[in-house]
Amino acid sequence: MKIDFISNGELGNLIVTVLNPDDIFEVVKTLEFLEKFLCVNLSYDVDFNYNEVHVTVDDYYEYQTLRRKIFDHCNVA
Repeated sequence: MKIDFISNGELGNLIVTVLNPDDIFEVVKTLEFLEKFLCVNLSYDVDFNYNEVHVTVDDYYEYQTLRRKIFDHCNVA
């Protein structure tokens, strides 16, 4: 699993890339858990063509926090 940040002007995207297409569902389950755990609504899209999940973040600091939480709670290594 690889996590990157791309800035789109005011907002940014956290992009989770997985090697195995089946791992996308584990990432989505982790994001659903984090929504409940952090009491936030995460906006994300799944791209099955590139095995990626795109999560909209407000800034680089939100990206860093979410990145840490994904690595802590996701079973995909």
